Amino acid sequence: MKHFTFATFLGVLAFQAGCVAPNPAPMFEAEANRTLKFPEVLSQPGTQAKIQLPGPCMILVWRTEIGFGATDLQCNHCSHELVFDAKTQRLVCPMGICYRLDGSYLSGPLPDGRKLQPLRSYIVELENGRLKILG
Repeated sequence: MKHFTFATFLGVLAFQAGCVAPNPAPMFEAEANRTLKFPEVLSQPGTQAKIQLPGPCMILVWRTEIGFGATDLQCNHCSHELVFDAKTQRLVCPMGICYRLDGSYLSGPLPDGRKLQPLRSYIVELENGRLKILG
């Protein structure tokens, strides 16, 4: 019983410390030229994928009815992974921050009137069965 109690205690501490599960979208790796074979997961509007660009840059790519978009994966406020919300057409952080699809801050709790820098946005093109990340 002590083992279970200790594990429960650790779980509560992790929750209180703000541990949040990352975006469950699948991850793909781009080649050095910032292209990759088109991920089938992005074949329908409302879908998303994490793309590792060359170097330490990870981005979030999503598909809407009119095409693709992409921004930095991490929230500028707390570094948690963002999620594309297809219903509201927003990027949402688990801590309550929302961004427009162009990467600009939309809403959410910011301490002391702090301003957020916009997320870096990327142009995404589909060409000959390959996804091309520009920007």
